[in-house]
Amino acid sequence: MEWESRGNRRTDIERLDDGADFAALLRWCRRRAGLGQATLAELSGLGVRTIRDLELGRTSHPHRESVRLLADALRLEGDAGERFRRAAGHAPRAEPLQLPARPGQLPPDLADFTGRPEQLAALRTLLTAGARPAPAVVVLGGQPGAGKTALAVRAGHELESHFPHGCLHADLRGTGPAPLTPGAVLASFLRALGVDGADVPADVDGRVALYRSCTAGRRVLVLLDDAAAEAQVRPLLPSGAGCAALVTSRARLAGLEAAVSLPVGVLERSEAVRLLGRVAGAARVAAEPAAAAAIVERCAFLPLAVRIAGARLAGRPHWKLSRLTAVLDDDRRLLDELRAGDLNVRASIAVSYRLLGTDARTAFRRIGLLDTPDFGVWAAAALVEAGVERAEHLYERLVEAHLLDVAGEDAAGHARYRMPDLVRAFARERLLREESPDSRAEVLRRVVDRGLQFADRVARLGAEPQVAGVSASGFAGAHAWALAESPR
Repeated sequence: MEWESRGNRRTDIERLDDGADFAALLRWCRRRAGLGQATLAELSGLGVRTIRDLELGRTSHPHRESVRLLADALRLEGDAGERFRRAAGHAPRAEPLQLPARPGQLPPDLADFTGRPEQLAALRTLLTAGARPAPAVVVLGGQPGAGKTALAVRAGHELESHFPHGCLHADLRGTGPAPLTPGAVLASFLRALGVDGADVPADVDGRVALYRSCTAGRRVLVLLDDAAAEAQVRPLLPSGAGCAALVTSRARLAGLEAAVSLPVGVLERSEAVRLLGRVAGAARVAAEPAAAAAIVERCAFLPLAVRIAGARLAGRPHWKLSRLTAVLDDDRRLLDELRAGDLNVRASIAVSYRLLGTDARTAFRRIGLLDTPDFGVWAAAALVEAGVERAEHLYERLVEAHLLDVAGEDAAGHARYRMPDLVRAFARERLLREESPDSRAEVLRRVVDRGLQFADRVARLGAEPQVAGVSASGFAGAHAWALAESPR
């Protein structure tokens, strides 16, 4: 029998006996306070479903933290709060929750980390700024192998002293077959923050609420590596204004509110040579400067590729650098050679390729047909046999995945695209494996035909720029198009 049906309508909860049914008691207290379930959910930080299940008695053992949050939202203090907790089956705590002085979960720093002075300075400013109303959130993005995680870990270690209440870290496995759920990460974080395993709420809403309580008023750095999407990240952001979150992702996470995006590109030439020396041996690199420069160029200055090249040299101390230069000079075997142990440029790019949709994968691999440093949207449209709008949609998806860069705009205001060298090598491999010779020939014929059509129009405008109502600005635009598409 429900407590309300006993005819006991006393206005003071302090006068209730300890046998009151919690589900009915919660419902009575909510209605007495004039609150709907949605309003109570907002005040307590719990989900509406959680409150509904509690009021219907579906949750036989309400979690201690959920009960505390409800009591606070309902303003049940002193003896009233204790009776409310006892109805839920919880005895009073002997002591308040105690958090450890400093959880330290940062991965080990890389001893041979090289370069990135501008990005490190920017991260220091963004993550340790003075008074602010909310936690700082920075997203590091870049092409596969650009060193996003290495930069995040180095920044974490350099800024660790600015976060006296500790550093949390989670590999979210966003590019893997089974990304971690926010609930699983929150359980780990709560335990690291000193919450007893038995006190970790069973539901995600309860975990989020407790996590926010644990980080409120504190200065904690949270490093979230390899995020899949905004929804995976949002519940893991700390609540304290002095806290900060540093996120790495192959996606741009443009929908993450108030986040600052910081791109991570390839290394400068001098930085790439220095990294090669730190892995392979500075003396060897100094002895063959021309060969070292050629190696890092063949690695497209990509940190992962340079590190692999250095590891191969370190494992072959009898090799001259010029020998590795010759090995890497074969375009057909370039990606075969850029692997060492579990470091693999091809595998790293393949992860991003796998995450694309079918149409985007087709658009990606067909770029391997183009032998130009960059290309316009007219060529992009011809590659996928689509209109300009559809083509731009597909290629912007590749930009968002950091598999394609925007190199500028053409005379008509459309984007011109550039594919990183090693990514282009992978695209060519996929093209040869996934499309027939007839298909490749047809696509290339379509691109050539489209280019000839544009060239013919430009030639006509050049011969008679004022005919057929063509303005001087139209001629200038056509001339600009011709210059953009000329071999460079």
